[in-house]
This record gives sequence, C-alpha cells and structure tokens, in this order.
Amino acid sequence: SCGRRVWRNLGRLCRMSKGISNEKKEENRQLYRSIYEEYNKGDTTLALLGKKYGLTKQRIWQIVSRSSLGDGDYFYKD
Repeated sequence: SCGRRVWRNLGRLCRMSKGISNEKKEENRQLYRSIYEEYNKGDTTLALLGKKYGLTKQRIWQIVSRSSLGDGDYFYKD
C-alpha cells in the first residue's frame, strides 16, 4: 500500500517535470546572452553580475561557461 503510493506520486512528479516552456526558454536565452556578453566585456565580476540579476556568482559562472561552449547560446545542442 505504501509502496504503491510512492510510485503513484513519483509518476505524477515525472509527468509534471517536462522542462521549461518555449516562452520561458526564449526569455532565459536572452537573459543568459546578456549575462554572457556583459561578462565577456571584461569590466565586471561574477559577484557584481550576480547581484545585478539576483543570482549567485556560481550560477553566473555556470551560465557563462555553458554559453561559451555554444558561442553565446546557453541552449546549444552538442
């Protein structure tokens, strides 16, 4: 009984987590490109960008690093 409930809830979770919408993806693409371009100008720090955009410097680094792999596009396909 308890095991079935866990699997049922897990199934619900899997159906709910289908990723982000195309609209949100495009919104993030523009935001991440702005962050990437600002950082690459060389006149700011991860911490300052984090403060400006309300993100941690670690998250800014993730965005910049991944975006650099896709030539500025965070959502590139490898």
